[in-house]
Amino acid sequence: MHKVSHPLVIFLTLLCSSFTYLIIQNWVLGETYSVKFINPEASGTFTRMTADISFSETDLPDSKFDVQIDVNSLDMGSPEMSKEALSPDMLNARRFSKIQFLSANISKTDRGFLAKGSLELHGIKKDIEIPFTFLSKTFAGSFDIKAKDYGINSLGNGAEDILRIELSVPVKEK
Repeated sequence: MHKVSHPLVIFLTLLCSSFTYLIIQNWVLGETYSVKFINPEASGTFTRMTADISFSETDLPDSKFDVQIDVNSLDMGSPEMSKEALSPDMLNARRFSKIQFLSANISKTDRGFLAKGSLELHGIKKDIEIPFTFLSKTFAGSFDIKAKDYGINSLGNGAEDILRIELSVPVKEK
């Protein structure tokens, strides 16, 4: 039976830990990101967001997203429509100034990846799943939410309750 010295065990542990640290990649937002919502009656784009992104296809357990969207950056194509959407009757941007997605788990799928986590919108947190791809340093995905699930009772002009969210988020290495 061979004796293994403590310094050797410590060295190997540190060496393996340093490789684990190197695998995860931190990212910053590119300049041309896009966060859109689409509905048959209304659509818009949020133009300001921040994100803390750690993602590696080879280290999904340590990957995470913390994304915050500035609700007041909503652009619906006309100042009047944007103002109405930000009003207390709809998004109430003065009271609920951010939308936040915080991932809890990221997994591989046959079409890309799936981020499970909580979406906070209009002061209400709900667990959601966001399917996405990561190609050419761009995260892309789409998913549906029900406005009423987040306490948004009127989208105006008889719009349907379902909102399609489309994301295209280019990133750069931090």
